[in-house]
Amino acid sequence: MAAKRWNILAAIIAENGLKCGAEVGVKSGRNLARISQQVPDFHWIAVDPWEPTENYARWPDSSHAKHEAEFDRWAQRAKTKPRKLKMFSVEAAALVEDGSLDLVFIDGDHSYEGVRADIDAWLPKVRPGGFIAGHDYDNTNKYGDAFRGVDRAVDETFGDRVRLEADHVWIVQV
Repeated sequence: MAAKRWNILAAIIAENGLKCGAEVGVKSGRNLARISQQVPDFHWIAVDPWEPTENYARWPDSSHAKHEAEFDRWAQRAKTKPRKLKMFSVEAAALVEDGSLDLVFIDGDHSYEGVRADIDAWLPKVRPGGFIAGHDYDNTNKYGDAFRGVDRAVDETFGDRVRLEADHVWIVQV
C-alpha cells in the first residue's frame, strides 16, 4: 500500500525532532488525527474557515459544519490540543509569529492564486531548517486539471528544491 500523507508527515516530524506546526485546510481533521497517533506531542495550529467557498463548490454547504464538528470531537480527545483558527489562511498567518513553526502543511485553496497566497503568507512562519509542504501536487486522478494551480505555484516558488512524495505530497526544507 502506498504511503499516505499523514505517514509521510509523521516520519518527517519524528526524524527531525519537530515540535510545532500548522495545517492549512483541516476539513474534518483526519490528517492531524492520524499524524497525532504517531507523534502525539506535536503541537498543531489548525486553520480552516469551515464555511462554503468557491473553491469547494462541489461540497454541500452543510458539510462544512459536519467537518468542523468532526474536527472538534477529535481535538477534544487529542493529547496535545490544537490551536484552532477558524478563518481563512492569510488572515490566520498574520496571527502567527515569523520563524516560530517547524512545519507548515498546505491543503486549502487549490487554485494557483490560493496556493501562492498560502505559500507567501506561511513561508515566513517556518524557521530555518523547518519544512513547508502541501498536498495535491500532480493530482489528476480524481479531479482532472482542478489542482494544476498547486503544481504551478509550488514550481514557481521553489523550483528544483521540491521533493515529491507519495499521495501527491510536496515538501521543501527551508
